[in-house]
Amino acid sequence: GAGTGGVQGGAARRTAAGMDRRGVPAGRPRATPQTADLLASIVRSSGDAMYALTRDDLICSWNSAAEQLFGFRAEEVMGCPVDVIVPPGLAEEVAAITAAVVSTGEVHHRETRRLRRDGSVVDVALTVSPIHDGAGRIVGRSAIARDITDRKRAERELATARQRFERAFEDAPIGMAIVDLDGRFAEVNRALREFLGRDDAALLGRHASCVAHPDDLEEQLRTLRSVREGAQRTAHYEARFVRPDGAQRWGAVGASVVRDGDGPPLHYVVQVLDITARRTQEQQLASYTDEVKERTSRDPVTGLPARPAFEADIAARMAAGEALTVLLLAAEGLPTVLDRHDRGAADAALRAAAAAVASACRASDRTYRPGLRTLALVLPGASRRDAHRAADRIRRHAEAHEPALRLTSHVLELPAGASSLTRLLRELDDATAADGGPSVQDPATLGAPAAPHGPGPVLADTADRIAAMLAAARAHLAMDVAWLSEFSGGRQVFRALDGDAASFGLAAGEGLPLSGSICLRVLDGRLPAAIGDTSRHPAAAELEVTARARLGAYAGAPVRLADGRLYGMLCAASHAARPALDDRDVGVLALVADLVAERIDHESRQATRRRLDVEDAGVSALLAALDARDHYTAGHSEAVVELSAGVARALGLPGHAVQEVEQVALLHDIGKVGIPDSVLHKPGPLDELEWELMRQHSALGGRILAGIASLAHLSAAVRAEHERWDGLGYPDGLSGTAIPIAARIILAADAYHAMTSDRPYRSAMPPAAALDELRACAGTQFDPAVVDALVAVVAPPAAIPPAPVALLT
Repeated sequence: GAGTGGVQGGAARRTAAGMDRRGVPAGRPRATPQTADLLASIVRSSGDAMYALTRDDLICSWNSAAEQLFGFRAEEVMGCPVDVIVPPGLAEEVAAITAAVVSTGEVHHRETRRLRRDGSVVDVALTVSPIHDGAGRIVGRSAIARDITDRKRAERELATARQRFERAFEDAPIGMAIVDLDGRFAEVNRALREFLGRDDAALLGRHASCVAHPDDLEEQLRTLRSVREGAQRTAHYEARFVRPDGAQRWGAVGASVVRDGDGPPLHYVVQVLDITARRTQEQQLASYTDEVKERTSRDPVTGLPARPAFEADIAARMAAGEALTVLLLAAEGLPTVLDRHDRGAADAALRAAAAAVASACRASDRTYRPGLRTLALVLPGASRRDAHRAADRIRRHAEAHEPALRLTSHVLELPAGASSLTRLLRELDDATAADGGPSVQDPATLGAPAAPHGPGPVLADTADRIAAMLAAARAHLAMDVAWLSEFSGGRQVFRALDGDAASFGLAAGEGLPLSGSICLRVLDGRLPAAIGDTSRHPAAAELEVTARARLGAYAGAPVRLADGRLYGMLCAASHAARPALDDRDVGVLALVADLVAERIDHESRQATRRRLDVEDAGVSALLAALDARDHYTAGHSEAVVELSAGVARALGLPGHAVQEVEQVALLHDIGKVGIPDSVLHKPGPLDELEWELMRQHSALGGRILAGIASLAHLSAAVRAEHERWDGLGYPDGLSGTAIPIAARIILAADAYHAMTSDRPYRSAMPPAAALDELRACAGTQFDPAVVDALVAVVAPPAAIPPAPVALLT
């Protein structure tokens, strides 16, 4: 609009302004033709847009470059106001330029924007000069406009890039800083401020030494100088930093120098990644590694040096040319001790054996524990006869303290000048072939469901410790991966992993069938616990899992809990063969497996205590309800508890199972709260219909407990408390070991207490007669093993050791 109107009124405005048709001010001295032609040629050929303005800002000259830049032909703009090429909002700028040029008579330079015919805006570098007449008066202005669109676009892109860099620098997830060549902070981003615990005011302009740990400062400065001098392009190192509160943080530092092209260095760019958590984990790992080494070198139960020390001692004596006699003592009774008591009793028996060995030692003798059930006595200069006499003395001393412990002896002789340990160690391994750890569980039962409240998935608060143990074991064995698996439901479930698990196809929480695993074959003796090269073991090489996971080497150790149950396996493997892998490495793995078992046992005990607190509150509430209905039943239940617990212990049940038996005994009659008073309190015998109602109480009790989350695990045993060994009981007709062990115990204890208690409709039966009745019904109504155990509890002098009992849950 402004441009079109200006063009139409151009002729009239030229006349009013006193210009001739060429736009030249009237009265101005005319140049010679030659000069005029030269100037016209310069203007026409110029690559920059050139135009002239009168004192009133009317366009009076317009070259071809101006036509190209602005899109207006000369005839369209001649005599038009300069406003036709001024974008809205910049009119004041034009007035200011005019005023400056007129008032000073000087050339004016400015970068601005001008309007094109099509309405677009172009960036220009504008130079405006005064035009003087012959008398030196300013009669107009000339303007040169150069298109700087590309440069401005590049500058805007550069500015955008700079903003992006600044945002990226500030928001980077790792610490970043620009440090001048004197070591002072010039810029610091948010991550580094948070890492150092300081704001910009405390960092900018300050020397980096204000945050460096004093012990690391000199090394950091030396590294930065090396980068600055070009000895290395970048530097990477780990260092400590100190926060204002004195806390230390570890950082992985990367530093490089920014140079002016090929010229001198300008400043450092430093990146700092917080690795405090990793360093803490490494320290914990080192601690566990030290613990493993300590436990490898010395047996924690007896305090005796372990097999590595034994072998080192023998090797040193051989090198000295000594003749040696070695007495090996195998604790064959120890499995019985483990079955009859617990691990604490077994450890006590081993300590007693070690004490017996110490009592028979001479000052020159040395005692070791090279195997789980084996003690070794090195007897320099002793004869085979001397060794056998020492064995007899040790055996008598040990068995006096633990009658169930049986020590068998084996004597090895090493003549003076012998040059190899191979034969001696082979004899040691042959003599201790049965000393491979706790007895292997029946493969048919591997992976059966764990007892109630036994360990399941590794608990969250112990996961970090187990992870550190796995890392220590893997590092010691130089393996690619280590894992802890739990046997459950015929599968091995991977509870914890360390190393390159993905390359073996392993993932935490996932499981594989136990039947095709190396673990099962190690447990049942078909494969050794250490396989340095699977390709040399046909039984291992033929397994599908060996090819699928590309197993080159494997080692495994069972994880057994304090009550003797097999939790699973601790294993390590590598893709490449490890020919040096041997029984000593298995010993290390076994020690780590013991540490893992201790952690799982600890967490299980804590969980059990928490569960029992909740359960006890529920039991108390239910017993109060039962007591309100029937004082006899409540008192009867409490009496059955003591007897049932004694029977459970006589059967050798583990502690958690004894606790469960006690709880079931307390609640076994809880279903009677739903029996009508007319039946519950009837003074005489019940008729058939009343008996049918009374028989509902066990099923009702099971339903009551199943609806209480903290007691639901007891419901099956309470429901089955009237099931018979021969299958003729109620409510489900279960038989034999299909009946929960707690129900089998309580059925017998309940019957004995009922027979020996006065009731309104009969007198109490003598205890001896009640026991006779139980014996008579053993094998039909009652579990024979439970009856034997009950008899042993009630009448100890006549006790007969109970037969083994199947612990099915």
